[in-house]
Amino acid sequence: MRVIVLMTDFGLRDPYVGMMKGVIASI
Repeated sequence: MRVIVLMTDFGLRDPYVGMMKGVIASI
């Protein structure tokens, strides 16, 4: 669930950054 929240939060500003944050959080 954390990954989804991070992707959504950062995705609102920058989808690319959100994806990177999601991948980093996932690892």
